[in-house]
Amino acid sequence: MVRPSLGPTKMADFVIHVNDIDVQGKQYRFPLAASWVQTALVDADLRADPEAGEGVVSVFAQRSGADILVTGKVEAGVLATCIRCLEDAPIPVNAELGSLFSSRGDVRRPAPGEEDFSEDLSPEELARETFSGDEIALDDIVRDNIILELPMQPLCREDCPGIAVPEHVKPPADFGETKDADGVDPRFAGLKGLANQLSPKEE
Repeated sequence: MVRPSLGPTKMADFVIHVNDIDVQGKQYRFPLAASWVQTALVDADLRADPEAGEGVVSVFAQRSGADILVTGKVEAGVLATCIRCLEDAPIPVNAELGSLFSSRGDVRRPAPGEEDFSEDLSPEELARETFSGDEIALDDIVRDNIILELPMQPLCREDCPGIAVPEHVKPPADFGETKDADGVDPRFAGLKGLANQLSPKEE
């Protein structure tokens, strides 16, 4: 996947060291702090849920030839904005992770800031994540998978009534009711008269 990468030296919170990984694999467990959510997900209009507590990123990294296969999950609680009332909508996140990382030297992929020639890559190369040096930063895939877990229309609760209308701007209960004694809107008086004229003929 071609995208700007948060390198291990740029405040990455979830980093695994390639030299520590063999074919047997290694388990990693990282705390997912509220400060990370506030920084990494701010452009997605997401906030940390203080009632959910600290999240966790659990992954298993295993060497596959020259590549590193990373699988696992991220568990966290975030707050989105309810589409009806615009209040906080708690969203529990339990997202699966799975990515194959290749050394940037093994995949013809430009580094951030370099010319993008991704249209020259094969579908297999495009589907891979890349890393440089001896560290893999997982922050990008954690962020992406959290966002993919979110509902298209967040709600604070299923029966949310929406934004409450202040009493002083509410219309009266009989607003718009201008019916005559027969319960007919005066705007349809002409049709009522026509109906009365036609009814004897129809008999």
